[in-house]
Amino acid sequence: MSINRYIMLASSLFICTSLAESAIDKYPEYFLGKNGWIVSKLDYTDIVKLRDVKSGWPQAHFDLAAKVVKSLESKGINIIMAIVPQRLNVYPQVLPDDLYKDFMNTSNSYTNLIPEIFSRNIVTVDLLKTIKSSSIYNSKPAAYYRLEPHWSFNGASTAAKAIADLTKSRFPDLKLPVKKYILKVSAAKPRKDTYWLNNLSKDIQSTVPLDLEVPYTVTASSSPSSLLEDVVPAVTIVGTSFTGYGFKQALLAYLSTDILDASLPGKGMWTPMTQYVSSPAFIKNPPKLIVWEMPEYILSNYPLPTDDEYKILKNILGVEK
Repeated sequence: MSINRYIMLASSLFICTSLAESAIDKYPEYFLGKNGWIVSKLDYTDIVKLRDVKSGWPQAHFDLAAKVVKSLESKGINIIMAIVPQRLNVYPQVLPDDLYKDFMNTSNSYTNLIPEIFSRNIVTVDLLKTIKSSSIYNSKPAAYYRLEPHWSFNGASTAAKAIADLTKSRFPDLKLPVKKYILKVSAAKPRKDTYWLNNLSKDIQSTVPLDLEVPYTVTASSSPSSLLEDVVPAVTIVGTSFTGYGFKQALLAYLSTDILDASLPGKGMWTPMTQYVSSPAFIKNPPKLIVWEMPEYILSNYPLPTDDEYKILKNILGVEK
C-alpha cells in the first residue's frame, strides 16, 4: 500500500458527498468495524468517491486503458483486465451501523465501473459478483483479510479461477505452452501480519483476534513437458501487490502454463505497464496474453502516466494522450 495514497486523505474527504462526510467525519484514520475488521477512513472515502465513475479522473484512466488494449491487440496480444474489488464493496456489513446505512444508500462503485470497461471493448470479469457468489465468501478466512486491505488466498484463488475460465472460453485457440502446476493448501492458521492493527489504540488492539491465512504451495509437476525451463512464458501478469497474495500462484495452477510476473507493488496501474512494455522481456518475447491486475481504488486516486511514461506508450505502443 503506497504512502502516496494516504497523503491524499484531505482531498478525498473534500470530494466525497456531504452525507458520507458527515457519517465518516467522527471516525479516526483507522477504526474498528464489526466482527474484528479494521477499517481505514481513506479506503472508505476512496470508494465513495469512485461511485462518481463518470467524473474526469476514472474516465481518463478508462480511455487511456482502452487505447493500450487496442494497441496490444493489434500486435496479436490478448489482454484481460482483472479489477480487484475494494473489500468494503465485498463486505460492507463490517462497517459500523451508521456508516453501513449511508454506504448502502448509494450505488456500488464496482458495479458502476464494470459497464465502463465493457463499453470500451475490454475483456474483463465481474470479480465482485464472482467472489460474493462463491463458497469462500462466508468462509474462515474470508476472501479478504480483516486487518489489512488485501484479499486472502481464498479471494485471490477464486479470482484466478475466474480469470483462467474466462481465458479458456474467450480465447479457445490461444494454445499456451503446457506446464502443469500442482496447488496444495493446508488448514488455516493464525497470521502474524498486523498491518493496520498497530494504528489502533493499545486497549482496542488487545481485543482484536489475529487474521487467519491459508498456507499454500504451488509446484511444477514432474512430467517431461514441465521441465522445459527454456520456454518463455506466454502469459504475463502486469499488476500490483494483490498479485503477490496468491493470485499469480493460483493462476499458474488453473492455466497450466508459465507466467511472467511484472507486478510492482504500490506503483498504480501505469508504472507496471509502461515498465513492462519497455523491457527486453516484452520487446524480445511478447506474450500471448497479459492479465492486467489492478485494485479498483487506483481509478479514483492514482495519477495518470508521467510524461516519461506517456513517451513509452507512444514510442512502443503508438498510444497518444
